[in-house]
Amino acid sequence: MSAPEAIPEAAATESRRPWALYGIIAAAAITAVLLGIIGVRTLTARPAIALGETPAATLALGSCLAEPGAERESYTVVSCATGHPQQVIGEVDLEAEADTYSTFEALGIFAQAVCDRYVEYGLAVVSSVSPTDHDVAVIAMPSEAEFTAGRTTALCSISNADGTALTGDLFAPLP
Repeated sequence: MSAPEAIPEAAATESRRPWALYGIIAAAAITAVLLGIIGVRTLTARPAIALGETPAATLALGSCLAEPGAERESYTVVSCATGHPQQVIGEVDLEAEADTYSTFEALGIFAQAVCDRYVEYGLAVVSSVSPTDHDVAVIAMPSEAEFTAGRTTALCSISNADGTALTGDLFAPLP
């Protein structure tokens, strides 16, 4: 009986190379797919906000506003990188509670309470925002006639409690 022939070491190394190469290719492909998914989600997660004069009723969440105050018909949307007095952080669906309240003024109080909860519970704002350092106001509140005509959403804005300009983006989209 003859002894089994030994496989030369060079041949054994060559037979392992294709599997190692296949593993590297598979790992690279999986990494590329994951990076692609992350990239697409990042680009589609928060669309760019148009800058410039915008009617209050059509402001987008995250809009940084050049003007203070809640009673304006329109605002100038600016880059959040520049100083700005307030930023839109949330919206309130007034229609859901319309039958609960006996007067339209009560809907305004309800809207303010919802806006206050955004900051109190840390919703739609970055983690550094606190209720003691920031004020929240209802803006773009529809008039009673606008509400009856179908505009049933009010917006919430945040500003610094001490009146100084905001210098960054405080909005964090809800998942």
